[in-house]
Amino acid sequence: MHDEHLDSVAPRMSIAARDRGMLARGRCAGDYVPMIKQVVGVEDDLVEVGGNVKINGTDLASSEINADVAKTSRLSQPNWIRLDKGSVWLMSTYTPRSFDSRYFGAISAATIESFIEPVFTW
Repeated sequence: MHDEHLDSVAPRMSIAARDRGMLARGRCAGDYVPMIKQVVGVEDDLVEVGGNVKINGTDLASSEINADVAKTSRLSQPNWIRLDKGSVWLMSTYTPRSFDSRYFGAISAATIESFIEPVFTW
């Protein structure tokens, strides 16, 4: 993984994802709320998506693919992708039920609005 902080992101998402309840309504383009995710892949990283997700050959924690979400997404991504310049891969590494790049693919790093520092953790 590339960093340990969380990012607030507002990528352009499909209205279909919002309408299926994967995203709440909010202020981002497409009328949904920003997501808080961790950047786990950056430019030139190799991302493999199978039964789980690997970055440069390393399995990520809690990266299983949720079959119910995958069935309703309209993604047509390959089993692997080399991230382009300016692209990032976002994921939650603490829950396999997160709606993240497993289902919508890489996004532009320019959509990162802010970095989030935890105030209290346990």
